[in-house]
Amino acid sequence: MTISNADRLVHLAGHLDDGTRLDYAWALGVREHAGRRISRHGGRWAGLSAQLVRLADQRSSFVIIALDDDEDRTATLATP
Repeated sequence: MTISNADRLVHLAGHLDDGTRLDYAWALGVREHAGRRISRHGGRWAGLSAQLVRLADQRSSFVIIALDDDEDRTATLATP
């Protein structure tokens, strides 16, 4: 498997048995906003939370790191 094939697989959204598309792919949240692809992954540990957001079509990424272990709050910041 080449790196480009692995990259496509990691960003491939899952589907339920009835065909419903999920916003989740191999530990990444994947979605489109305003026609642009967005990938997101986050977590928390010991009073910190973080979100990594990749805007693939714009070839840019950003990270949110918070002194707060409320992952839902930092996920809201990373979701358009």
